[in-house]
Amino acid sequence: MLNRRAFLGSAFAAALARAQEGAIEQPLEPLPEREPPKLPIGYSLYGMQDFAYGDALEIIGRLDYEAVEFCLLEGFPTEPSELGQSDRAQIRSLLEEHDMRVAGMMEKILLTADDAEHESNLEKIRRAAQLAQDLTRNQADDVPPPPLETILGGKPGQWEELREPMAERLRDWARIAEQNDLRIAIKAHVGSAVQTPEQLEWLRRRAGSSSVRAAYDYSHYRLQGLDLEGTLRDLGGEVALVHVKDAAGTADAPEFLLPGQGEGIDYVELFRRLSAADYRGSVVVEVSSQLSRRLDYDAIGAAEESLEFLLGAREEALADA
Repeated sequence: MLNRRAFLGSAFAAALARAQEGAIEQPLEPLPEREPPKLPIGYSLYGMQDFAYGDALEIIGRLDYEAVEFCLLEGFPTEPSELGQSDRAQIRSLLEEHDMRVAGMMEKILLTADDAEHESNLEKIRRAAQLAQDLTRNQADDVPPPPLETILGGKPGQWEELREPMAERLRDWARIAEQNDLRIAIKAHVGSAVQTPEQLEWLRRRAGSSSVRAAYDYSHYRLQGLDLEGTLRDLGGEVALVHVKDAAGTADAPEFLLPGQGEGIDYVELFRRLSAADYRGSVVVEVSSQLSRRLDYDAIGAAEESLEFLLGAREEALADA
């Protein structure tokens, strides 16, 4: 693999600069084929809103990421309504060129929505299912289909009040997901009504559908003083997507960082436990909006730094396996 510091200082650095201006004109030569990785490391386009999708995929592909999470939020270049059939074909081509899988799709469809917004959310699920099918036509049969990942809404302390109506909404989600051959990965969040693995599993069981899985992001559990082993154990084998980022501060005033920038998260242990559990999905860097909205935010540097750190942790973990 290319040394990333040398790589980014090479002629491709000029292409990266053009990418930030939306001006890449010619595709680069494809990378050589490689063996499918165990615990592939991916990058979420949630952290690259200012890049056209082609430029973003070129950048993370050239950095040697193995997977990508598409951000379907309004205002992002990969919002489904912005992607025609030619765009979807181009994305498939770029994924194949850089040997990247689709790790998942990020949305924000809250279980606390009113009736009108709930109907809109069901339509978002349908659109996401179609996008997943369109983007994975060339994906290998042994690669898990990409889930639609979302947080769930509400505020801390509202669990008892909201859990029954949230479960009712989730059953509707599950019905639409089943009809459209989609998995939905629901995520606990330190700032929402659903904060713990136990609450997440209660909802998932109430949905009564294998189409509803869990998204795992230890940063939100660490802020609550929960341990890595226990939180993974409580979610069992139902994890469809793993997000990674560091967390500092407190549950009331969290500070989210890039992987490796904080303390308290043992990424080697995380990779070990995912490997032991035979987790088949991707481990995806999620750059918090706390970082991406900063004036000094360097999207390319964040992607480079995160991958370098995670590759080291994965290598150490799998060497001991």
